[in-house]
Amino acid sequence: MNFLKKASISVGAGGKKAGLGKDIDLKGIFKFNLREKMDRTERNLFRAFMGVVVAIVVYACFVEFVIMRQISEVSQEVQAVIGETQTELALVTSDELAVTERTRHYNEVVTRLNERREENNTQLAMRNAIPNLLNRVMFAIPQEVQLLNISNDVGSEGRIKIEAKARSYHHLGLFIAVLRNDEILINVTSTAGRREGIYIKVEIEGYLPGSV
Repeated sequence: MNFLKKASISVGAGGKKAGLGKDIDLKGIFKFNLREKMDRTERNLFRAFMGVVVAIVVYACFVEFVIMRQISEVSQEVQAVIGETQTELALVTSDELAVTERTRHYNEVVTRLNERREENNTQLAMRNAIPNLLNRVMFAIPQEVQLLNISNDVGSEGRIKIEAKARSYHHLGLFIAVLRNDEILINVTSTAGRREGIYIKVEIEGYLPGSV
């Protein structure tokens, strides 16, 4: 293996030797022959060439290692960010569920309070309505009619039952008509009447105004 050969320098067709700068024959300066043994210069060149190749391969491997390491680090950072984001989203969802549950509980409490207030208002109205009813009945009842009992029917708000008696159907009918016409009670109904001795006893039912 020879990379360098001596150059022959000639001038003109007669082959006389001359100085540099004339027709220079560079043929054969560089040759590559695997059969020839390398001299020291060739060995040094070959070693330098192989060193460069090895350096390039090592550098490429190092660059690839650095790039892969950076990609791995970035991937880990991305996964960490994704994990934190998912955790925060889970907390937000949990907070939303808690707010929804508390809102539902609050609405239920408010509904119960409103229902209780309405019940209290109704009971208060009933307590006030009964004395007012008694007062109006006392002014409307004929003298010939005796009031036996007046009560609020249990389980039915505003429903009133009156028991009365008189010696004649006429006076009982007059009392029922006053209750109906003066709207002391509404939806007034009564039994046919039952005679007990000299008196006729009836049961009258109706509702307080505004209760139905």
